[in-house]
Amino acid sequence: MANYNNHQRKQKSMMFKWENESLLPYQNISTYSPSSWTSFQIGRHFYLAVTNMQKSSTQAVTESVVVYKWHTKKKKFKFHQDLPSSVPRDVEYFEINGNHYLAVANHRASQSANNTSYNYSTRSFIWKFEKDEKLFREFQKIPTVGAWDWTYFSTLSQSGDLFHFLVVANTINSKQEVQLESKIYYWNQLMAGGLGNFEEYNQNIPTSGATDFEHFEIDGESYLAVANSIKSVQLDNQNGRHSTVSVIYKANKSTQRFDVFQEISTYGIIDWEYFTIGNDSYLIASNQRPGHMSDETTNQLATKETTIYRWKGTEKFVPSNKIEAAPAADWEVIQDGRQTYLIYANGAGATTQIYRAKLR
Repeated sequence: MANYNNHQRKQKSMMFKWENESLLPYQNISTYSPSSWTSFQIGRHFYLAVTNMQKSSTQAVTESVVVYKWHTKKKKFKFHQDLPSSVPRDVEYFEINGNHYLAVANHRASQSANNTSYNYSTRSFIWKFEKDEKLFREFQKIPTVGAWDWTYFSTLSQSGDLFHFLVVANTINSKQEVQLESKIYYWNQLMAGGLGNFEEYNQNIPTSGATDFEHFEIDGESYLAVANSIKSVQLDNQNGRHSTVSVIYKANKSTQRFDVFQEISTYGIIDWEYFTIGNDSYLIASNQRPGHMSDETTNQLATKETTIYRWKGTEKFVPSNKIEAAPAADWEVIQDGRQTYLIYANGAGATTQIYRAKLR
C-alpha cells in the first residue's frame, strides 16, 4: 500500500499478507511520497519497486525508484538498489526475450528547493537487469511530457508475429495544457547493434490529462483503455473540470493501428482495472474526483457510486454493478481460488474496504 500525504512526505508504507480471506499487516517500509508499487520475479528471486516522489521540502526534487529483494531467511523485503529518477510517478516491469526491464515514468524535471516553476518536459528511463551484476543499469532514455504511467503489452500481428509495446500517459506540459498526445513505442530488435530498443510507433493517442493505460484481450482481440482525468486546469470543479470521456481503443490488425472503439464518462479517473470472473470480462474505473460532488465547505470528496462495466459482446461494455465507495486512487483484484475480491486505495481517507464478488 503506497501511503501518500502532501504534508508528511516521509511515511511508512504497509505491506499486507493475504491470509484466510483477509489482508493482515506484514511489513513496514519507509517511503517518501510514494505513488506506485510493482512486484516481479527474476529467476527464483522476488522483488518490489516503489516510486519515491520526494524526500523533504528542502531537498531538490530529484528522487529515486527503490528496489527491494525478498530475503528468504528473514522472510522480509530488504533494500537492493536505488534508481535515480525525477518525481517518478510509475514503475512498470516487463520481460522481452529473456531480459528484464523497468520503465520509470518521470513526471517532471528536477528543480531547486526555491524554484516554484515546473518543467514537465523531461526524459523517462528504461532500466535493464544485468544478470552478471544482479543490478539494473540504465538502458534507454525516452522524452516524455508530465509522464504519469507506463504500460507494457504485447500482441500478435496479422501474420502471427509477436510485437512488444510501451505506451506512456502524458498528463500535462509546462504551459499547464492537458490536451496532449500520449505516445506508443514498439520494440525494434534490430536497433542498438541487435540488442534492441524502443522506437516511436506510427500512432499517437490524443488524451486529456491521461493518467493510465490498461491493456487487455477479449476473444483474441487486443484493446487499450485510456484514463482521461481532467479537461482543463483552468476550469473550476463546478464547471466539471474532472468530468471527462475516457476512451477504449481496439487494435486493427489490418492497418496496425488502434481505432476508437468505445467512450465512457469518467470523473477525475486515475486508473482502469480489467479483470475476469469465469468467462465474463469487467472494467472498473478509479474515479478519484467525482464531478460536482465534492464538499466545498470541508474540502473533502463525497462518497460516490463506482460503476463496474461488464463486457456484453456487440453491446460492448455496459454498466453492470455499482459500489458505494470513497473516491479511489486505484482498484486492484485478488483472485483466491474460485473467489474474486476487489480492493481500492482510498483517495480521501485513511481506511479502505475489500469487496467480494458474488456470482448471480
